[in-house]
Amino acid sequence: MNTLAIIPARGGSKGVKGKNIKPLA
Repeated sequence: MNTLAIIPARGGSKGVKGKNIKPLA
């Protein structure tokens, strides 16, 4: 769940779907 909280907090809600997997991978 920390992934969904780190992306929107860092990138925002513009690339939370495609960016939440890139920065994590």
